[in-house]
Amino acid sequence: MTFQNIEVVAKISPYFPSRYEVLQISEVGSFMWQMQNFTPDHGTSDHDLVVIYRASTKDILKGRTINPTLPCKHHIMIDNQEYDFSYLEIGHFCHQLKKGNVNMIWALLSPIIIYRKPAVTVLRDIIQQIHTSDIVASGVGMTISQLKDATKRADVRSPEKSLKTAYRTSQFVFNHLNTSKWQFDPVTWTVTEADVMDLIDNIKTLELNGNYEPMPIDSIEQWIYQLRVVDI
Repeated sequence: MTFQNIEVVAKISPYFPSRYEVLQISEVGSFMWQMQNFTPDHGTSDHDLVVIYRASTKDILKGRTINPTLPCKHHIMIDNQEYDFSYLEIGHFCHQLKKGNVNMIWALLSPIIIYRKPAVTVLRDIIQQIHTSDIVASGVGMTISQLKDATKRADVRSPEKSLKTAYRTSQFVFNHLNTSKWQFDPVTWTVTEADVMDLIDNIKTLELNGNYEPMPIDSIEQWIYQLRVVDI
């Protein structure tokens, strides 16, 4: 059975890609981490949605142009709440997933799923069960970028928010290496740059001394092969 939050799907359906089949829509960003804000002046934090879609296998075999991504849509107001949409074709998504890209991990394993075809649950289960250090390069790289935002974007974004964002990214990686679990834990305390750097050091220690498996490339490729074949 296809999982869907019917009420939310009905609201956002005008922003589905018209040429392609939607496979999954998940919430990432502050809501995924249970770190959304609410103020009387600005309302709740915006909703960041990732839409994973599938191009027709027949179009691929005929050599037609396939869009690996589609232009993002920003600042979409729906029922007085702001939404941002990003779009990924499943082939491009899997290519990045095989590299251990944490953005793909988050989109797939997000605790807030708005819509999901049953086939995607199989891929989710494959990733849910692994214990890998292949996410370290992506996760630490993103953490450092977010850490720089605390200074570089201080005039447009709260440095405290940037530090918490950096910490939650590195905490996600650390917790996975340490426990094998994928945990979306909020960061509710004051964070310093030193806290983030200490956590990065701990990640590197775990990476060097732990026993981890690589990303399951063969399983991911077999999964998408089956997905494409049934569409012929």
